[in-house]
Amino acid sequence: MDHGPIGVLLSQASPLGQVLLDRDRYLPQAWTNDRERCRQASIPEGRRFATKPPLAQQRLARAFAAGVPAQGVTGASV
Repeated sequence: MDHGPIGVLLSQASPLGQVLLDRDRYLPQAWTNDRERCRQASIPEGRRFATKPPLAQQRLARAFAAGVPAQGVTGASV
């Protein structure tokens, strides 16, 4: 996808509902290689290309470090 960023979202569901816990933008390599484009989109200078699985793993690690309970993890991709 070259038109813009899409999200990597982490949510938690229970019988009471669902909540968004964390999110990050997936940026195609065409974006991260174009620093002017990133600047115009307010993407931090240090941001580099990462595929969606590592971005999801970072979100999960942050949630687990904060003590968010989980009995299982599922994922989906566009």
